[in-house]
Amino acid sequence: MEKEQRREAKQHLVVLMHQGISWKEARATVGVHISRSTAYRWVQGVQSRGEAALLDRRHGHPTKLREAVLQWLVATCRANPQMPSREVQAALQEQFDIYVSIGYLNRVRGQLGIENHRGRSKKNSKRSLLPPGPQWQEGAGALLLVAAANTSGLLEALETALSCCAPQAGSRLAHLSSSSRQSLLQTPLFLGVVGLSRPWGLRGYTGDALGRLPGRSRAYGYFHTERFLAELARSNGAEAFTSALARWTTRLWQSEVSAGMNVSALFYIDGHRKPVYTDALIPRGLVGRLSTILGSRTLVLLHDASGHPLLITTHRGDQHLTSGLPTVIKQYEQEAGLGTVRYLVVDREAMAAEFLAALKETGRTAISVLRTDQYGGLDSFTDIGAFVPLRVSKQGDVLREVAPASIALPLPEQKGQVLQLRVALIRDLCRRVPVPPTKEELDYPRRWDADLDWKERMWWEEGWQATPSPAPPTVPKRIPIVSTAETIDAVELAETYTRRWPLQENIIRDFLLPLGLDTNHGYSKRPVENSEVAKKRTALEKRLVNVLTLQQKERASGVAMEASSTRSGAS
Repeated sequence: MEKEQRREAKQHLVVLMHQGISWKEARATVGVHISRSTAYRWVQGVQSRGEAALLDRRHGHPTKLREAVLQWLVATCRANPQMPSREVQAALQEQFDIYVSIGYLNRVRGQLGIENHRGRSKKNSKRSLLPPGPQWQEGAGALLLVAAANTSGLLEALETALSCCAPQAGSRLAHLSSSSRQSLLQTPLFLGVVGLSRPWGLRGYTGDALGRLPGRSRAYGYFHTERFLAELARSNGAEAFTSALARWTTRLWQSEVSAGMNVSALFYIDGHRKPVYTDALIPRGLVGRLSTILGSRTLVLLHDASGHPLLITTHRGDQHLTSGLPTVIKQYEQEAGLGTVRYLVVDREAMAAEFLAALKETGRTAISVLRTDQYGGLDSFTDIGAFVPLRVSKQGDVLREVAPASIALPLPEQKGQVLQLRVALIRDLCRRVPVPPTKEELDYPRRWDADLDWKERMWWEEGWQATPSPAPPTVPKRIPIVSTAETIDAVELAETYTRRWPLQENIIRDFLLPLGLDTNHGYSKRPVENSEVAKKRTALEKRLVNVLTLQQKERASGVAMEASSTRSGAS
């Protein structure tokens, strides 16, 4: 296969994979014999460097680094012996437009005797007479996290939980010393200190900070860390660490949690799904941020009234919040030992009549927001009181107002029975939504150009100008906050639920970002493009092409008809 044909085959394969086709089907369609890692490396190269990544820059040289490149490498590394290979890799790509892996670069530097000696010494070398200097200083700002982990007792709690794990027979974990266990435990815990978000980053990590923190001369590598985590998972480590963290958070916020376990205590509960890309089929769930059903894992999070995270559990991707909520509450009550969680503020995902009725029977009060399919207009509510200001601008204008009301939700499993809920009906005057269509409008929808005269509908005519359509009628957006309590104060109930957004939603986002859980990763464990968005973009581009083609055909047909009528009139 010639170079040009191979480049076109690469380009075709990348386009097919961007359209959502698997790498195997794309390989069979294009007719190239490559591995999965090569296919995804091409896709990633196009995303980062464009089509230039598909060019084959090999010219028959026996090595990747030619003489001119080797001379530059030797001069650069001898001038700056402590220059990391990562910086050398970037400089090579910028200077000579070639990409060399860090592993190959380290091997070449070792052969040439120009390897990075920062903070390291050979075994047989003589000790220096100079006083030892600082061994590492990367991630110095993140040392505050290390100090906080020691001061708050987090390391002690995790080490206690690690000692309680029951390794399987023949497991390497059972034969590790106490110091080795602690070092392996602190390695994934302090990844963020050195700017890493997952153990995969240890493959290219050459620093010493991650090793110095647990008291080692060098950091554990990717293989050892992954093996430790896998053996820990098989030794019931997930349950042991979850229980230990629940007890630790209770001690950490002991004063606030203990004072809050009274009649007016509030706890926020929410669910979060994170998509997981894997060869094996895993349970699928609706990922709210993407509005797509994907293979995922579900997190159930419990926060106190101040927004402090108390307990986080992981479940199957298809588990609903109504199934995970009772388990989390019982586990926290058992581990904390401070009393009963009575007042819960949950997301609308838990807005099910049967579920709220079950919580009410156990003596718990739930606060949530109605889903849009559970109510229509104001006719869905009863006992609507007077609207009072909820939020006022600096100029004195009312931005939001609220009124007490009631709503009865039918219980599907109990025919003829309803669940009576108290409602704080918020009316947002700053956000207006279209008036819901009537049943007649749904049965007989109007044409998109029904408001235009028939002469103004000839959009295929040359010179046709689009006119703005009339704005649809709107009403202030309604936000119905509901509670299973017998009596409510509308203003207090509305403020209680709206505080959930900054106290829980923002905090969830704050810890997902530094942990790297808010980024999609592919098989190479590097960020990848969202395939669902790419599919939608491709479909819209096809529709645009079809519309433009249809417009040209209609315009040509109109010109032909006009010419035909002119000839017939002239004759």
